[in-house]
Amino acid sequence: MQEMKPHLDRLADKHKEDKARLQQEQLKLYQQAGINPASGCLFLIIQIPIFIALYNTLRVFLINTNMSKAIIEINKVLYFPALKISTLDPWFFGFNLGFTPQKAAVWYYYTIPLLTAFLQYYQVQVSMPPPPKESSAASAAEDKKDSAGDFQKAMNTQMKFIFPLLIGWFSFTLPVGLSLYWNIFSIFSIIQYRNLKK
Repeated sequence: MQEMKPHLDRLADKHKEDKARLQQEQLKLYQQAGINPASGCLFLIIQIPIFIALYNTLRVFLINTNMSKAIIEINKVLYFPALKISTLDPWFFGFNLGFTPQKAAVWYYYTIPLLTAFLQYYQVQVSMPPPPKESSAASAAEDKKDSAGDFQKAMNTQMKFIFPLLIGWFSFTLPVGLSLYWNIFSIFSIIQYRNLKK
């Protein structure tokens, strides 16, 4: 996509009055380059039902402190008999996955939101492309302020700082199991981006 940016910018300048034509030309360019713009979203879309199911399962632990009631509640929503459970242990490395750090009120539970926010910040840091090096022609063009470029910088700054803080707050108020899932996803994403940059 970074290599395509100059071509996309030229198309945007050429067809700025005709949005439909711009979309057609962009799709042609993507097809010629063998790029599917929606391919990066598929993995995130698949995760949404998993995240919702995990949240609903962990929420049962918050509502029912009695383990047998929690097992009955979980078995009610399972579609296949092979998935039904008879015992359940919510503990993982000293953490009850059904507790929120806010509810647990124990110091080591507070490390989970901090770790989650840090991993999210690092993931955004690794995934963002480096700023382009300016040439003399680019510095002359820099005098003309590009509002789209300013908007992009503002969005990047917000993603870099505000998004990790929001995720940290969510991991403080939601069950630890969701934070564990989010952290594993962040670690794999960091590894993926680092391998892509090599």
